[in-house]
Amino acid sequence: MRKTLISLFLLCLGMAQAAGVYTVKSGDTLSSISKKTNVSIETLVKLNNLSSSTLSIGQKIKLGSASTGSTQSKTQTAQKPAGNSKVKVIAASWRGAPYVYGGVSRRGVDCSGFTMQVMREMGVSLPHSSAGQFRYGTPVAKSSLREGDLVFFNTTGRGISHVGVYLGSGQFIHASTPRTGVIVSNINESYYRNTYVGARRVLGN
Repeated sequence: MRKTLISLFLLCLGMAQAAGVYTVKSGDTLSSISKKTNVSIETLVKLNNLSSSTLSIGQKIKLGSASTGSTQSKTQTAQKPAGNSKVKVIAASWRGAPYVYGGVSRRGVDCSGFTMQVMREMGVSLPHSSAGQFRYGTPVAKSSLREGDLVFFNTTGRGISHVGVYLGSGQFIHASTPRTGVIVSNINESYYRNTYVGARRVLGN
């Protein structure tokens, strides 16, 4: 009887996966689910109308039509040029988190801790330092900024001291001050325009 129940459970699990549904387990993130299912984060976001990267245990995630091998590879290749838009969902989920110097969690985070954690979920490892992060990736002209680029500022007069994630249309998200926490600002505001140093692209080419 026990073997029969186990067999039925495994059969149901296989049917669920074949139908293109994944059940969120403890510790799952969009990134880990993407790796387990071979479905891109971009596709997961679109299929499930996600506005945040926060997931709940037991939540059903649509995977779309099951696809493997060359078909999946072609799909991922086709999506790659627009793939950085998923960073907006991940970064936006931090909005409102408190600012804590040296922090690296949603209970409190500083500017480079914030960008480090966002990029970590995107599969990119960065140091916990705005000046250190400026040495990663490739330089990007301000006129060529795109979603997911890191933007850097000299807010102290002593070199790079602040970093955020560019969201597009002149907007960037950053852990600003203890008073504001993680907020969205405009890169063309006089303060940020005057303290802007440059940008680096760490996601793709």
